[in-house]
This record gives sequence, structure tokens and C-alpha cells, in this order.
Amino acid sequence: ITVVAGFLVTLFFVFFQVDPSGHDESLVHDNVPSDPTPPNPHSMSKLYLALRDGIALQKGQEFLDPTSYQSKALHFLEGKADVYEAYAPERLQQIYSLACLYYGTNGPTSWTERFTKSWLSTDSYCFWHGVRCNGHDEHLVTRLDLYDGGLQGNLVPELQLLGSSLDYLLLDGNAGLTGEIPSYLGGMSLASLTMTECGFSGSMPGAICDHHELHPSFNLLVDCDKIFCQPACCENCDL
Repeated sequence: ITVVAGFLVTLFFVFFQVDPSGHDESLVHDNVPSDPTPPNPHSMSKLYLALRDGIALQKGQEFLDPTSYQSKALHFLEGKADVYEAYAPERLQQIYSLACLYYGTNGPTSWTERFTKSWLSTDSYCFWHGVRCNGHDEHLVTRLDLYDGGLQGNLVPELQLLGSSLDYLLLDGNAGLTGEIPSYLGGMSLASLTMTECGFSGSMPGAICDHHELHPSFNLLVDCDKIFCQPACCENCDL
């Protein structure tokens, strides 16, 4: 009888998949941690490290979102790593800034063909349509003429990475550029900033007017019916 009873008990545990120790197996499995977040695909990239440690405005946080325009710019650079890994930091900063501007203002989708034919091409960015450089070994951008380029959205903050070498910024004819005019433009040592026939709104940032006050020859043109600007700052609004 004892043998038969033991056999029946064993059969019960096997049939109903009960752990004789009293532990609930489902609870054990429920407490197993989920798979860790996959590593950043750029974590071992030389270009990623160079941008994260010395150029990117958010110190690499912007690359965590693979759909961000910054990630698209990084992906573009990594696609031509044999070329861009050899760039000096100053030159890498210039092309990263331009690539962010391109993707951050809806390139190539809305950009006009004369720009998309050359931008992000294998040629030096100094030969991209509308881009002019200083002609020295630094390859610093001095002029950016994006007239009627089809840009859309807000101007990206990475534009300021072009630094004090940029003298002329022409944004005229880009009705798709929206939002407020960024104040960082006032700290870029520009000699000319023109933004007519754009979709900007709001007031002219004080930093830009301060720059104009310090540099009376500074050429500033805006849409006076869209941007509130004192005539002393936006001289064309006093016409």
C-alpha cells in the first residue's frame, strides 16, 4: 500500500507540474530581469567618440535616438569613415555642423535640387552649393548662402559650431523656416545675416541687436511684418 501511495503522489506532481519543494516556478521566471538595453551602435566608432568628447552639444546624448538629425549626421560620417576619420577636429566640427543643418531642416526631402546634388557628396564640403571656405588648410566655412534652398523647420543649434569663421549667412527665400530666430546667431561674429521671405516669427533676439550695436557695419535684413525689431537694430524696418 505504501509503494502504491508513493507512486500516486509522484504521478500527481508530474501530471500537474508541481514542484514538491513548494516553490512556484512561474514566480521564479517572472523575476528574471529583462534583456539589458542594447549597446549604442556607435559606441566603438572613432567618429562617435570624437563627436561625443569634443564637438556634440549634448555630449553624445543626442545620438541615443537613432532617428534624430544628429544621429543621421553621424551615420553619414561613419559611412565615409575612411575620409572623415582623417579630419582634424576643427574640420570634423565644420562638416558635422553642415550635416546637422541638412538633416535638421528636412534635407534632402524638401531641399531644392541644386543643393541636394552636391550636399553630403564625396567632394569637400567647401565645394557644396552655397558653401564657401577661407581657402586655407583649415577649411573653415566663411559664407553660407542657402537662398531658396527649401529648408524647413527650426534652425538647428549645431549651426553655431561653424564658429566665428562664418561671416555671411543668407537664409532668404526659405518660407519653411519657422519658429523664433535663435539668439546664438548674435555670438557668431557675422558680418551679414539676411532672413527675408522666411517663416520666422517673434522678436529679434537681443544678442543679435547687441552684436549690431557693437558692429555698426553689420548687415541685418528681416521680414519687418513678421519679426518685431527696433529700427535701430533692423535698419531695413525703418524704410
